[in-house]
Parts: sequence; C-alpha cells; structure tokens
Amino acid sequence: MRTVRTSDGYRFFESDTSWVDAIRKDGTPYRVDLEISNDDINDWISSGDADVFYWSEQWTPLYEGPFDSEEEAADYVCAEVNLMMPVRIRPLVNKADGKTIWFIDCRREVTS
Repeated sequence: MRTVRTSDGYRFFESDTSWVDAIRKDGTPYRVDLEISNDDINDWISSGDADVFYWSEQWTPLYEGPFDSEEEAADYVCAEVNLMMPVRIRPLVNKADGKTIWFIDCRREVTS
C-alpha cells in the first residue's frame, strides 16, 4: 500500500477506489474526512508538493516490550504508537516457566 505525505503535513492512504485520510490498525484504509482523487494526488506528486511512501510487507517488532499482559501492550499502543501505523500484538510463551509475554509488531513506511 502507498502513502502520500504532502509538503504541508497531510497524509493520504491508497484505497481501492481513491486516496483517503485514515488507516485502521489492521492496515486497511478508510475515509474519516477527506477523499482525494487520483488526479489530485498525481498532480501533487509530479509538482513536488507530495512524497510517496510504501508500507513494508513485513511485521517488525517495536523496541519496547515485552509486556506482561495483552492489556498492558494495548495500553502502550494507544498511548505511544503512531495512530497511522498498522500494529499487531502477539503472545509468546516461555517454555521454561509457562508464562506468556506480549510483543508489539508494526508495519513501517519505507521510501520507494
């Protein structure tokens, strides 16, 4: 999936039909306030008023963690993680003591 960042700080995400202004935690784009046409986005890119980024296909662990509970990891996501970044919370069981710890993975924007 592509993301466009305009020179004045707005972000738009590529959807199946157009460019929209929000993305869910699962990485699917949706419209909150603005829907922009492909022609407008292409004009901004060609004139240098916007830059294109891509979301990585791989999940990357955040440096923070592990967390003792899924709720603690979810609270950290709400408080500290970029709202536009797709995240997942995954458990890992320590076989030595049977204790479950939780990690946060994300997908990051990368340049083309």
